[in-house]
Amino acid sequence: MQSAAELSINTAAPMTPNKLRDRPLINWSKYAGILLLLGVLTAGGVFWIKNRLTKHEFTADSTVKQFIIGNDVLDVPLNMTRFASQRDQAVLTQADLFMYWVDGSGFREANRRVFLTPEGTKDLIFLTLSDRRMDFDMNDRLEPIYSKLLSGAKQAGPADLVLHEFRTGSGYDGEELVVSASGQPLWVARCQMAETMESPICLRDIFAGTGLSLRYRFSRSLLPYWREIEQLVIAKRSQILASGGGRGGT
Repeated sequence: MQSAAELSINTAAPMTPNKLRDRPLINWSKYAGILLLLGVLTAGGVFWIKNRLTKHEFTADSTVKQFIIGNDVLDVPLNMTRFASQRDQAVLTQADLFMYWVDGSGFREANRRVFLTPEGTKDLIFLTLSDRRMDFDMNDRLEPIYSKLLSGAKQAGPADLVLHEFRTGSGYDGEELVVSASGQPLWVARCQMAETMESPICLRDIFAGTGLSLRYRFSRSLLPYWREIEQLVIAKRSQILASGGGRGGT
């Protein structure tokens, strides 16, 4: 369920919500190809994650190492890094991390079951920090993009969430748009439908640092805990980014 990391979109500086509302009407045909590609990536692009979760990629070393992505400096505990190849570098195009959702910890011998068993990995949050390719995050995309692609059908979800159905052919077949019912705080994610996947996953992205996007993925079974997950991700973002967080999230 990767998002726009592979897409080449020239964007301006990050846009505030007010600027987004004041922007002239967007030419949606410009984004049609992007939206279709996002949907295709969602259908097949996420499941390599499970195949790459092998012990030889992990380290229990919690030493904090600095990495650079663009103009942002990251302070990352090594046991949160998913790939050994990234640990050996100082300058990255993206950082792939993971953590136990309950306490935000990386891999340790004490929690190895969570990281190494199929049941345990449902309690992991996968995070990817990369250069920002769009000038609005998932919350910002609700009205100008996602709302135009919904069928109108919706149903109540867990924990004050509403599950919205995408139109057939929208590029998001087999997915639902999940939105906080009250909008206070606004929280938007895309989730694979439970009846179409054996282990459905949800995806959300927020801004981070001066020019990064933080995409995080988690098991749909954790949707009842979306508030706690968001708070954990925001806290971890602040810890990792030496420049001190970024706009987006709650």
